[in-house]
Amino acid sequence: MGLFSRFKKKEVKDPFEELVPTQVSPEFYTKPDGSVYGTINMNEGEATVLPRDPWSTWRYEYKRVEDWQLCLVGVTIPGIIKDMNYREALLKLMDYCMSEGNYNITVRPLTYEEMEKL
Repeated sequence: MGLFSRFKKKEVKDPFEELVPTQVSPEFYTKPDGSVYGTINMNEGEATVLPRDPWSTWRYEYKRVEDWQLCLVGVTIPGIIKDMNYREALLKLMDYCMSEGNYNITVRPLTYEEMEKL
């Protein structure tokens, strides 16, 4: 380390640069009335790629699924933190968005407390 190395600008790394976001897959469930709804899980502490429009992306038995939920899953305290309407959840998650595309958004890792506040 020389005299002039003290004056070099230090590199500041983006803390999310090396994250590999989780690609989600939906799960389908049947309601008591026989209709089907889809749910997408988002885990605490994981960057997640969420579809903007699961209504047109996925089908159940070749039929369009209209009812979608986002399930927030805790790791610190294992279990479901919250179930949310998917459209409402996407709007709230835009504040935590790392990147956006035409078909997906990538959400940064959220803490347990952040998930509770959604």
